[in-house]
Amino acid sequence: MWTRMVIRFRIPLLCSSVPPNTQLDQSGQVVVKNQDAPSAPAKSRVDENGDLVENKTVTQGETVYFEVTGKVPSIAGIDNTYTYTFEDYADEGLTINLNSIEVKSGNNSLDKGTTGASGDYTVSPDGDTVPGKGENAQEATFTVTVNYDGLKKLTAGDDITLSYSAVVTDATKSLANKAIVSNNGKPSKLGEEELTSTPLSFTKVGAKGVKLANVKFSIKVAEDVQENTAVIPDGYDKDVTSNEEGEVSFAGLADGTYTITEGENPNKGYMDMGLSFDVTITNGRVVVSNENASKWADLDYNLVTGSDDNIQVQNTMNITQLPLTGAAGTALFTVLGLLIAGAGVTVYMKSRSVKRALRG
Repeated sequence: MWTRMVIRFRIPLLCSSVPPNTQLDQSGQVVVKNQDAPSAPAKSRVDENGDLVENKTVTQGETVYFEVTGKVPSIAGIDNTYTYTFEDYADEGLTINLNSIEVKSGNNSLDKGTTGASGDYTVSPDGDTVPGKGENAQEATFTVTVNYDGLKKLTAGDDITLSYSAVVTDATKSLANKAIVSNNGKPSKLGEEELTSTPLSFTKVGAKGVKLANVKFSIKVAEDVQENTAVIPDGYDKDVTSNEEGEVSFAGLADGTYTITEGENPNKGYMDMGLSFDVTITNGRVVVSNENASKWADLDYNLVTGSDDNIQVQNTMNITQLPLTGAAGTALFTVLGLLIAGAGVTVYMKSRSVKRALRG
């Protein structure tokens, strides 16, 4: 007689933790839950090729590029009305190029829908560009909606990335650029990439501190500076004239080193020194260096003083008003000494000639 014996073994199931807002499909793959709000997207500044840009400072008029990255949701068993949405909230001072928008996941680039033709995603509003609405705007600057057919082309759990470009139209303050993503209307928390800019200003003064108006200055990216991150885009106002208070103001600039050159000075009696100097901007701080008077011995006469928003650029009516310090002072005394010595030799030679004439 046979006795049937059943032996049961309890084997523990070992599995790694599943990330938030995800689940396992039948094959054990991690996918994004379609019934929950997604995690906040990653928002990054990138270059034209999509490579991450560490520098978060910008110059007015510059074109900047962004990526917003979320996760492809699982649409298994979901009806064909399901959508995945990007909502972008651009600050004032940024204007979005709607024609630059692209959506992709890995090597899969989705097709934009157009009037009269369906696609994988749509963009709202219509048009070529749209300006930012402000840091605290309640309505998105633009929205990109990926439809069910577009999501079917992608793999659940993979990254899905929105990319676009924008122009910095007003760089007078920090520019907050935010985004959220939504799983079928259920929004995530905000992802954000903040950009900053530094306006450059200084005061042009003359004898006894009088403010000098109508003095021209120009700006360019400094040469021979290693790893210079300075940017001056096309259309930036590179030539500025001092106002009635002697104030000179250049619009917001990215970190880096720039060269300022003094041009025409219509104020009567002042010397044309051929003055230029460098300013280095770092995290909002402005430091002056490399002063040069190209028309007067190529030296630093300490005519540019101060830092940050308290910089003064001086001018003089004659050489006796020049600060006589350091190498510039030594050079000036040397020049004056040579002039005096030359005059002495001339007087001596003339006196000898007079004496010979009297004797003869």
